[in-house]
Amino acid sequence: MFILIQLALSTGIAPFNIPPSQAFLIEIGIEAKAFAIILHFLYGAFWSIMLVLFYGDEVNFGRGISLSVILWIIMMIVISPIINWGFFGGGENTFLDPQNILYVEEGVKYPIATLIIHLFYGLIIGWLNPVWSVRHIEEEEEE
Repeated sequence: MFILIQLALSTGIAPFNIPPSQAFLIEIGIEAKAFAIILHFLYGAFWSIMLVLFYGDEVNFGRGISLSVILWIIMMIVISPIINWGFFGGGENTFLDPQNILYVEEGVKYPIATLIIHLFYGLIIGWLNPVWSVRHIEEEEEE
């Protein structure tokens, strides 16, 4: 997800000027960019671990995608309004100057872009967890 966001930001196709995790921290008064990157990796790892704890050796693409869609919906109805990007991108910050760090583009580009990024995350954890972490759990149970 981080690489996709950075790619979208560097090419100018992102509907925002900074990643949502960084915008969230700015809105709550923390302006450390490095902390935003760490936070993003931490909650990505947290939800990946939770997927394994919920499903154990039954983790698959479908469950990874399902979790990513749930996380995207939470982002759209909880996190986005906190950062004034509104429900599904219809917030106050659409009226800011496009050069403003907290600007988000009006329309469907923001929810669609973040959904695609979340689906990519779901595919990764749906594939990686069974290949890596579940295999290690099974090996430990055999010992």
